[in-house]
Amino acid sequence: MRITLLYAALSLPIGVIGDLLVAMLLNNKIKGLGAYRTIYFLPAVMPEVAVALLWRWLFNSESGIINFVLSPLFSVFGIDKPNWFGDPHYVLGAFIIMSLWGIFGTNTVVFLAGLQGVPSSLYEAAEIDGAGRFAKFKNITIPQISPVILLQVIMGMIGALQIFTIAMFVRPTTAAGKFMNQLVYERGFTQLHMGEASAVAWVLFIIILALTLLVFRSSPAWVHYESDVRR
Repeated sequence: MRITLLYAALSLPIGVIGDLLVAMLLNNKIKGLGAYRTIYFLPAVMPEVAVALLWRWLFNSESGIINFVLSPLFSVFGIDKPNWFGDPHYVLGAFIIMSLWGIFGTNTVVFLAGLQGVPSSLYEAAEIDGAGRFAKFKNITIPQISPVILLQVIMGMIGALQIFTIAMFVRPTTAAGKFMNQLVYERGFTQLHMGEASAVAWVLFIIILALTLLVFRSSPAWVHYESDVRR
């Protein structure tokens, strides 16, 4: 539960903010925009198994590109090349870095659709009133796409809590703990302890349900709908 909840708590805000920033970049009218959008969407069609094996190679402690690129920084601080998946202190950080891959894909497309649904007349009226770029983003963009943000928060949270494929193929050290879906699979289908696997699955379901209800209960305070009349 510890590593699962920590991973969800850290990867969710990074993912939602990253998705929104990339979508805002792709919402600009520039030359070759269609090609850029296609390139940014490509990670969504990559098989998770292939992605996991790719990250496993990138994080290789001896020949991985990540350690090679960061080696000057490690030498400055006198740090040995980290064994990302063998040292329990680095496992969670490696998974957070891997979660950045999800920024480029379906979630960005959903945010892009939300941004394109914001009426341009609102921005024009704000410019006439002298509003700057940040003021327009805060008072127009965020309220207008808040239902999309709600969707992305809920779906991102559920996806983060149910991480499985990448964790199984990367195979980090068990000293760092196991994600709950990993435990369900190992207890149920490897060790044939179906009762324990079912219990873990129910605990995971209750956690997801409780957090989802909490987000929904908080949504009236920050989600704006066109039909709402606020007094």
